[in-house]
This record gives sequence, C-alpha cells and structure tokens, in this order.
Amino acid sequence: MRQDLTPIDYDNNWKEVLMNMTPDFLEFFLPTLYADIDTTTAPVFLEQELFDTIQLSNTVVDKLLKVKLKNGEEKWVLVHIEFQTKSDKSFPQRMYEYYHGIRAKYRQNITAIAIYTGKNKPRIYDHYKEESYGTSNTYRFNTYIVAQQNEQELLTNPNPFAIVVLANYYVLKTRDNQVERLSLKEQIFKVANQRNYPHEKTVKLLFFINDLMRLNLKFTQAFKEHIQIT
Repeated sequence: MRQDLTPIDYDNNWKEVLMNMTPDFLEFFLPTLYADIDTTTAPVFLEQELFDTIQLSNTVVDKLLKVKLKNGEEKWVLVHIEFQTKSDKSFPQRMYEYYHGIRAKYRQNITAIAIYTGKNKPRIYDHYKEESYGTSNTYRFNTYIVAQQNEQELLTNPNPFAIVVLANYYVLKTRDNQVERLSLKEQIFKVANQRNYPHEKTVKLLFFINDLMRLNLKFTQAFKEHIQIT
C-alpha cells in the first residue's frame, strides 16, 4: 500500500534543479556535447519563447535551452530536455513533434534527451518512426532511465546529478517502505554534505532530495530530528 500522503512532483523538482545546476546537468547526461560547449557563455532557456509555436501542436515543452560551442564559430546548438514519469505510448510521437516545432523556429541542429524518472517507460522509448508506402522517417533521441541505473556507480560519481538521480532511484526503490526511505534519505543527505560542493549548490541539492524523497508525517519528524543532531 502506498504510504505517500501526496503525489511526488517529479517534473517541477527536476526542472528546478536543472535550472540551478545546468552545466552539471549537461556534463552528466550529455558529456559529448558538454566537451564542445563554451562554458564561459551561460546557457539560455527558451521554452517561454517557444510556447505559442509548440502549443499549436497541442504539446508542451518541458525545458529547452541553447548553448554556445567553443569552436570559434557563431554556431548554436539547441538542447531539448524532456522528463517523462508515466508510461505513455504517444510520447515518442510528441518528441518528434517537439523537434519539428523547434526546428521550424530556429533552423539549427537539435539534441534531445528524454529522462524517464518513473518505473515505466513506453515500449518504444528512444525513437519515433512513421512509414507510408515505401516512404519512411525515423527520429531518434537520447534517453536516460533512472530505474535502470547502478547504485554503486552513482555513489562514486562526483557529479551532483549522480545524487539527483540516486534520490529519484531511492524513491522508486522505497515506493511502499517509509522506514527504508527514511534510512536512505539520511544516508544521501550525508553523502551530499560530504562532497564539498560550493555551499549554494549543496543547499539546492539538499532541497531537491528533501522534496523528492517525501515522507509521511511520522517519518518527516524523525528525519528533522536526525538532521538536527548530525
């Protein structure tokens, strides 16, 4: 039986931590792209500019940003990021529609990634294909499936998004076990504090863990008491 009092808002929690730690996000999830980025130029978020365009196709873009490369050219790469919690068979088609909406506006290369934060993913989860009488078109995009990650590899990865993923992984692991979730939440708080990240980054990370690894009233109080004495 589920013991969560209210549903966990995966999307908004992920989006907020992404906006607070964008370079770390890109380094963790898209390392090849990150190696080519001019890190002296801050990424620019564009989803608000695209709202009217994407709305025409009845889709909603989660996060869209552009980054400048360090190859000396005035070339921009758009990175479309999608967080998908529930299994939705129409999701690959919507990713394809996002691509066309973005492409039509910017006429630039697009890198897309879908991060599956829940226990389920669509049967076809990394591409969309349409075919008609000998004519076909396939659109493939990057994917990352939290539920399939290795706990020990995440614990040894120094990137703060390894902790973000690990917190989400623990939520899935402790879906019906508040006792275990409390224990893991205490452990991951300790790990985050011991990483020696800049203070502001540590605070943002702890806020994410606290909001995502939600506990019922009884165990929330136990967690508060734990962090007060540690």
